[in-house]
Amino acid sequence: MVNKKTQIIVIDNQKGGCAKTTTSMNVAVGLADKGYKICCLDFDMQNDLSKWLGYEQDRKPTIYDLISQEISDTEMFSIDVCIRQSPIYKNISFIPSNQMIKNIITIIATSNQPTTIFKNILDKDIFKQFDYIVIDCPNGFDLLVHNILLACDKLIIPVQADYISYEKVNLMLKTLMTIKNTEEIEKYIVGILVTLHNKSRNSHKETFSLIKQSYPNMVFDLPVPNHTEVADSVLNGKISILNKNSEAGASYRAVVEKIINH
Repeated sequence: MVNKKTQIIVIDNQKGGCAKTTTSMNVAVGLADKGYKICCLDFDMQNDLSKWLGYEQDRKPTIYDLISQEISDTEMFSIDVCIRQSPIYKNISFIPSNQMIKNIITIIATSNQPTTIFKNILDKDIFKQFDYIVIDCPNGFDLLVHNILLACDKLIIPVQADYISYEKVNLMLKTLMTIKNTEEIEKYIVGILVTLHNKSRNSHKETFSLIKQSYPNMVFDLPVPNHTEVADSVLNGKISILNKNSEAGASYRAVVEKIINH
């Protein structure tokens, strides 16, 4: 299965703790399971996404080195050296991060075109071999996140089932409008995915209802439950999206179907 154009899928919410990495993992594995060729880009200093994909520390360049090379305009290594193949999941490659990523904003700021660096990287031919590039976005908003959102084709917004997270959704949408320079951002939004949802808590049910009322046609019908199975699944290799009996798996499978058909 090959898309006509590589699609850049970004999972982002400016608030942390909303299951961005877990969502990125399930989306990537779900797409790969359908035969699509995936490249995951990990911007977390802890490298959780990469570790879940089977990454072990090596001396190869990371996403930090790749961005630094692009800014320096001096080729120190071939981009293909950065791309690792997951030893666990078929059809998934990835580029890990490292502790140096915390300093990348200072380097980006030295560029003559500080907002388009990442887009320029992903426009290179080597990334055209992939059907989807899945990006686990870092928390907050800075020049790096601006770069990522400018490059993205599709955005998934995971939202924890609480009121504070709900309030951040509007900020996320306004940020995307500013970066894409349009109010018509529906074409970029795959959907808003409510995560860490406990259906026995009235506050969670009320927040889920409020999000659906505020953003009709944007919210996935099936929230991701706050089960230990969801967090543990990526660690024990029994990832939710591949478990046909998993409630969380059903939620993530709906996301994957929407990506494919969006």
